[in-house]
Amino acid sequence: MCPDAGALARPPRSRVRRLEAIRDVYDGTQPAVVAPALSRVSVVATIAACKLDPMPPMLDALLGADPWVELLARRDLLDTSADPSLVARIAADPRVAELIDATDPWPPGRRSTKAYDPKDAIWKVGVLADFGLTRTDPRIDALAERLFAAAAPDGTFRHGGFDHTKTYDLRGYTCVTHAATGSLARFGYREDPRLLPATEHIRATQRLDGGWHPNPALQPGVTRESEPSCPFGTLQILRAAAAVGGELLDRVGPPAAGYLLDCWVRREAPFRPVGFGMGTTFAKLTYPFATFGILGVVDALTAVRPIRTDPRLVALVDAVVASRREDGYLAATVSGAWAEFDFGQKREPSPWITAIVLRAVRRMGFSRPAGVAV
Repeated sequence: MCPDAGALARPPRSRVRRLEAIRDVYDGTQPAVVAPALSRVSVVATIAACKLDPMPPMLDALLGADPWVELLARRDLLDTSADPSLVARIAADPRVAELIDATDPWPPGRRSTKAYDPKDAIWKVGVLADFGLTRTDPRIDALAERLFAAAAPDGTFRHGGFDHTKTYDLRGYTCVTHAATGSLARFGYREDPRLLPATEHIRATQRLDGGWHPNPALQPGVTRESEPSCPFGTLQILRAAAAVGGELLDRVGPPAAGYLLDCWVRREAPFRPVGFGMGTTFAKLTYPFATFGILGVVDALTAVRPIRTDPRLVALVDAVVASRREDGYLAATVSGAWAEFDFGQKREPSPWITAIVLRAVRRMGFSRPAGVAV
């Protein structure tokens, strides 16, 4: 039941009317439990408590955008099954074909000299997975075989991208490699035994504060194990764990989420473990998640069910929601490598980024059908 004004401050009356007019877009959803004590008016908390629909009138625009945007909107916002013809449209898009071509050979021959470069092929693999392509596409199945063939003995995947340790040919870089793990899970290889070494690596290398770090001297059980983890690596591995789901996410998800939320709370200290802060650059919406940004963090954290009522996460999601324009969310940082996609330009709102934000808000405010992967 929606609390009265004494329990939770209401949004402006005009906003209530607007939200009430569209509250039934999600048929059959129920509000999540809202954290009882919030220090300020929260868009997310108000939506959840009052069963007000966070979906603005832009839903039709999302359903008419690129097919991967429509797929996300139908699957994650409207809980409808993927139409085979929609998946076929994604597979047939020439931009998708170019992304797939960039993953052959694997690992790529080009060595990146720039840390966390959006042009690196590892992020193109992630985009293909985010777009909803699966192993039913022979090209994705072939890509998966290339990734599995690049598995290192320690459970990581060699990826050929940035690695300041210069061990490209021996192992994957901890802060980047599990982008491949998450992609393989989303491609449909969650139950493939070849993925087990990667998930075991994730379990074995989680540190005392809940995060991960690439430096061997900072691993669990060694001298410097109490030093802060790498926020970027923690984000990437949490995304992978969310894609795998099940026991892995249950085990590593809450501690990892807690570490990232602690970074958020301490952001003005300033707290910049391994050089990663949560300031002006962090606050800019960007995709792919090749850099440490607020959109990637919110997308990963809202996949961890037990923390969805944490006031720290509520505040973090509110910070994203506050950047909304009337017609959607604008990419604030872009890379020329993605100029052909709506998230690769800053002139108009990006339907893809808008859909990702709305999915995060929906996770915070509404339940989803049991058994549906995030």
